[in-house]
Amino acid sequence: MIHKKIALFLCLLIFSISTIACTKQTSVVIDTIIITDILNREVRVKLNASRFVCLGPNSLRLYTYIANIENIVGIENFEIIQTPKGRPYIELYQDKILSLPIISEGGPKSTPNSENILLVNPDVIIMSSYYDLNVIENIANTTNIPVIVISNDTSEGTIFNDALFKSLEILGEVTNNQARSQEIINYLYSVKTDLLIRTSMIQNPKTAYIGSLSKAGHQLITSTSGDYEMFDLVNITNISKINDIHNQAMIDKETLLKWNPEIIFIDANGYELLLEDMSINPSFYQSLNAFKNHQVYLQMPYNFYSTNLEIALLNAYYCGSVLYPEQFNDIDFVQLISEISNFFVGIDINGILIQDYYGGYQALNITSI
Repeated sequence: MIHKKIALFLCLLIFSISTIACTKQTSVVIDTIIITDILNREVRVKLNASRFVCLGPNSLRLYTYIANIENIVGIENFEIIQTPKGRPYIELYQDKILSLPIISEGGPKSTPNSENILLVNPDVIIMSSYYDLNVIENIANTTNIPVIVISNDTSEGTIFNDALFKSLEILGEVTNNQARSQEIINYLYSVKTDLLIRTSMIQNPKTAYIGSLSKAGHQLITSTSGDYEMFDLVNITNISKINDIHNQAMIDKETLLKWNPEIIFIDANGYELLLEDMSINPSFYQSLNAFKNHQVYLQMPYNFYSTNLEIALLNAYYCGSVLYPEQFNDIDFVQLISEISNFFVGIDINGILIQDYYGGYQALNITSI
């Protein structure tokens, strides 16, 4: 009888241990999720992760579009030492960002600092695809913290690509803000549809040139792009594209004179360089039809540590309204700036653009430059 009781006790004990083990194992599975990042890496992260750091261009910006800045526990030095001008997400959260410990230098050619990242104990590291895979894997291995990679592909001027939408979905999953990420994706598609519908019936698209685009700093008028999506969205023929320029490129002044575009948009980051160059080489600008006929327009810088989506969209609307005013005559542009910027970053950036960029969107008059 005693032996039977002992046997029964042992069976119950084994069952209890097994049950506890299974419960713990199930708990581990339930409390984590697997995220497939932009590089198709499968990464297991905490289901309710609440401590994040962001590394590389586009990382913190896209995070702030979707998730709570209060859950960022460390910051790249680049985000602090660089002027907030040209990055609305930094202007909005500057007080919070200045209070955070430095986790890495950030910026071009930097390597993230594993030791500093470990000190702030994040649940998840969000990294930009700007970094090589070996750098990404090294951070994952040396910190033993999940690393999720999102896209930096918007930096060449293309917004509507699968990598961006996938990145927004990933950020929604990892921060438990799926509704907000889907809201942004839907908004982007609605804006794209609106822009395309407004201009799709135009039979003879106008041709324009985009100049002074930033690339590793401010640039002269000869910095352009053949894949400037903001022109494509409003049916503007890009004179650089039809002359076999792809992505961002530096052309020479003789080439620009040969093309002699009728309409030129200038990125405001290069405005001071434009003024300086005009004072040195006035004859060059006086030879360009766009300057002679007062068809030069100032648009806002949209790339600084990758792309401000809100400003890129505003640039598309501005280009469209300049070249096709009838198709955009229902838009109050000041109100549009407020609507789009509030949607993405939660502030009206009208005043910021006016203060930081010579009065904001405007036609430039050669006689006053």
